[in-house]
Amino acid sequence: MRLFTRIAILFYVTVVLFLGCFILAFALNWIPLNIFLDFFSIVYTEHVLKIILITLAGFILLINFVFYLFFSINAYKEKTIAFYNPHGRVTVSLFAIEDLVRNTILKLPEIKEVRTSIKALKKKGLRVKARLIFRDEVNIPDTTERIQELVQHKIQAVIGIREPVTVEIYIGKFSLEKNPGKREKEELREELEPNVPFQGYRA
Repeated sequence: MRLFTRIAILFYVTVVLFLGCFILAFALNWIPLNIFLDFFSIVYTEHVLKIILITLAGFILLINFVFYLFFSINAYKEKTIAFYNPHGRVTVSLFAIEDLVRNTILKLPEIKEVRTSIKALKKKGLRVKARLIFRDEVNIPDTTERIQELVQHKIQAVIGIREPVTVEIYIGKFSLEKNPGKREKEELREELEPNVPFQGYRA
């Protein structure tokens, strides 16, 4: 399949390069208009040239369709993983695993935001990438190691796979919030105690 992919890519690069050079030459008047019109007049009248062009167009459309199927199937495979139970095949979407990993990491008090992406490797196994934003300063080696072990065990426990799970972590920034609990209490108190305008003293 790699050979087919290289041939298809080379074919499309050649076609696009030819069309680009032809359009550029025509726009710059490097190709005389009479030659252009004569060529298409001959093609329009000659039966043999029509058959050649129809065959070439059909070949291009066929290659395009096969190319589309090849990459769409590969893209679908990369978005799912499958394993077999005694009663049949089970397919799991990687998007579902991403949500699982995201919710698992967000349960940690040190984490404010997290973005995850998962890819199924050709050599079996999963590669998890997590972009984290911490709420406060933490010990990065200890915290990231704990997150990696947590994610790895969670995926293996839920899905039941034995293949290796690699967890790569990227720390975006530290969101240094000062006394978030106190601020939340003040906001809650303001909501529960609406401001009443002063109406003066009453006798």
